[in-house]
Amino acid sequence: MTKEKTAPLQPELQTVEELQKQMKTAGAVHAGAMTKAGWSPGKRVTAREYEDAVATFLLGTRPRRKG
Repeated sequence: MTKEKTAPLQPELQTVEELQKQMKTAGAVHAGAMTKAGWSPGKRVTAREYEDAVATFLLGTRPRRKG
């Protein structure tokens, strides 16, 4: 039996602008996530990376409670 070698599946890269449209991310959130992640317009990332950047931005912008 011969086994064919297959390349490991690579996640699909898309521009951050394409992902913004697909995920319906608000413009201000998109801009904040890009700034926090250090990305420039046109940056190609996976959907997971984009989601993580948006979540990180949103979690970092919550007001702190006085304890």
